[in-house]
Amino acid sequence: MARVPRPRLPRRLDHGEEASLVEHLDELRQRLFFMLGAVAVGMVVCFVLHRRIIHYMDITLPPKHRHLTTLTVGEPFMTSIWVALYGGFLLALPIILWQIWSFFLPAFDKTTSRSRRGRSSASRRR
Repeated sequence: MARVPRPRLPRRLDHGEEASLVEHLDELRQRLFFMLGAVAVGMVVCFVLHRRIIHYMDITLPPKHRHLTTLTVGEPFMTSIWVALYGGFLLALPIILWQIWSFFLPAFDKTTSRSRRGRSSASRRR
């Protein structure tokens, strides 16, 4: 039986390191797939819990407007899908922001990234 090689992760660039266009695109592709996977996992979690999410959104309405109206046959299903998609995006947002930051971090020099890290941690303390 032939052994299938495992896919390699793109090499992480350090400050001041240069890479070819193909290496940058490969890293971007890997990060995009990771972000899409995180959204997909979050979407599955939210689809499992979509009735509770819709219920919590429904109880925030005034009592007179709490009954949901559907105008077409597929609207309840599409509402569940949209709620799961938005919820999955919100659950995956920390991972998405981290991947974006990690992709652009090598473009900044070390002093700039340290000052940005200091500013972001100082903003959390308030």
